[in-house]
Amino acid sequence: MSSKKKSLHFVSGIALGTAVAAGAAFLYKTKKGKKVRKLFDGHYDDAKGYLTNLVKDVKQQAKKLEKNMDQSNQVVAKKTKTVKKKVVDQTDSAVDTARRVFKRLGKPLLK
Repeated sequence: MSSKKKSLHFVSGIALGTAVAAGAAFLYKTKKGKKVRKLFDGHYDDAKGYLTNLVKDVKQQAKKLEKNMDQSNQVVAKKTKTVKKKVVDQTDSAVDTARRVFKRLGKPLLK
């Protein structure tokens, strides 16, 4: 099974290398390729600027998301503390009630 994976990676690498070499030969060895290079040359700066802006936007969105996550974590922590306090108070109240119920004349029912 692993030999099939290795041969698949090898064949796909050869195919990719062949395609890149064919594209480079077309762009640099033919008249049509020269025209295509001139056409792409004007768009390179536009694409570079677009990608730069895209990266900045993604970073800003990631920072906003991280900030929102921090805020929501703080809200959850506060709510958890509140619920914990209520549970402790109710438990203490239940323990006090149980103590009163299981005493008779100030003495415990069980020894």
